[in-house]
Amino acid sequence: MFVIKEARINEIEKHLSDLLDQDTKNKGVEFETPIKSEFAFVAYYQNEIIGGITAKNFLGEMKIELLAIRSDYQKQGVGGALIQKVKESARKEKCHHLLLNTFSYQAPNFYLKNGFEQLAKIDNFPKEGLSKYTLIYFL
Repeated sequence: MFVIKEARINEIEKHLSDLLDQDTKNKGVEFETPIKSEFAFVAYYQNEIIGGITAKNFLGEMKIELLAIRSDYQKQGVGGALIQKVKESARKEKCHHLLLNTFSYQAPNFYLKNGFEQLAKIDNFPKEGLSKYTLIYFL
């Protein structure tokens, strides 16, 4: 009989990843690209962090997890430069595409200007009057 308990992600994530890796190997599936990798880039101005980006590659899909730019440095090319670094990393990893989620109050047009395409839009989420976008960039 098995038991299900609540766990913390950081305590179980590595174990679950190892289980998935082993299952993939057991099924005879091999990939040219690394199964998973992570990237983070930080933008500095005068030794002060003004923005950054994090992304995770899983099976050739590079998912941008976080992108944030200090408000007084927005619209000055910082975000575009950070996106470019992730695109370069994704190409080196032989990824197929980049994927991300953003909201209408954030920057969907910024991503569209940087070559992303809209895959999906959910209106009135996460609350009435807002929208969630899923965007993709093919490499």
